[in-house]
Amino acid sequence: MLTAGSPSQPGFIRNPSALVAVGLGVLLIALAVVIRLAPDSGAESSLMEWMRSRNAPRLYGFMESVSGFTGNPGLMLAPVVTLALLALGRVRDAVIFLVVGAIVAVGVYATDFTLGEIAGRGRPLPWETRPSYPSGHTSGSTWFFIFVMFLVARSSLHDLGKGGVVGVLTTLIVFVGFSRVFLHRHWPLDVVGGYALGALGALAAIWLFEALRESNPIDNLIRRVRTGSVIRSVIRSGSQQSGQAG
Repeated sequence: MLTAGSPSQPGFIRNPSALVAVGLGVLLIALAVVIRLAPDSGAESSLMEWMRSRNAPRLYGFMESVSGFTGNPGLMLAPVVTLALLALGRVRDAVIFLVVGAIVAVGVYATDFTLGEIAGRGRPLPWETRPSYPSGHTSGSTWFFIFVMFLVARSSLHDLGKGGVVGVLTTLIVFVGFSRVFLHRHWPLDVVGGYALGALGALAAIWLFEALRESNPIDNLIRRVRTGSVIRSVIRSGSQQSGQAG
């Protein structure tokens, strides 16, 4: 009889993160199909109206601030994280962080667009023409903030500092989903899908970061940048193309 962790079991069964990733992928597709078949949900509309009935000017302003800050968290915080890694002398991790961030951002955006086309549902506000499912605000903030928390957990920062960063980012992740529904920018199921896609993106980012840390090409790239060979190669290539064009 097979036991947990038995070598005879498939690799994805022995890897909990792979199982979670498969589950998140299935959930994302299932939600897209459900929304496609039944785009008008009375339960979602009722929940949104109930949330707005608790409206208060300060709460509305706070939700707008959360929405604005989490619109492009990577563009705003990636330079800060990169500089922090460089200040700590973790040049290799800084390079890998930028590479991973770019790859995962493109992957999450492409998945978001594809799922939106499958679901085919518009946003609650009639003048919003973009697909509603899943919430890009939620997915982008979730994967990026979890990835940053992962890096902070691996850092030499004091435990109190790590706890503070994790607490702030976790709070932002919770509030960004709430704000999208409260402001009528997304339906509740869009936010659920956004969290699922964000968690999937975070798993991909962490896996890719760990994989690149074990690879030699990153070391070669850093070495070439430090010696200036990359810049010389670019200049040489440009000169050759100019010569051919002439």
